[in-house]
Amino acid sequence: MTRPGWPDLPALLAEIAEVVGIEAALSIAEAKGGQAASIPSRLRDDHWLVKAIGRERAETLSEHFCSGRSRAQLDIPLGPTGSYLGDRRRRAAVVRQRGRAPRRHHPALRPPSEGRAPAAAGRGSGQAVLTRRDARHPL
Repeated sequence: MTRPGWPDLPALLAEIAEVVGIEAALSIAEAKGGQAASIPSRLRDDHWLVKAIGRERAETLSEHFCSGRSRAQLDIPLGPTGSYLGDRRRRAAVVRQRGRAPRRHHPALRPPSEGRAPAAAGRGSGQAVLTRRDARHPL
């Protein structure tokens, strides 16, 4: 269901591209790719879809998918340039914007000053040993 010149799109993104255009489909994949997203029949200005593609296109898409229902639940696939790592980075950026620090339960994720003992001394040398893990977190 792709047109010449379009990247190979998953079926849902190709359908969205047919309705509101390829740019809007890729914007939706960027905003909600890899997630379940709700599209209501009545859109508010602060809804993610309106922010991603604009009110006119969002209303067109809402009419297409809702058609008499109050809302449609869609599983938005990752776009052609999307990846699991990209999705994790986008989610981390949202968490940082909201002012919450990422979790640091695992010792390797903590900076050196958070509860890690200094590097152990080398075997009988009397000098500290710089490990690969310490090299990632310079003092």
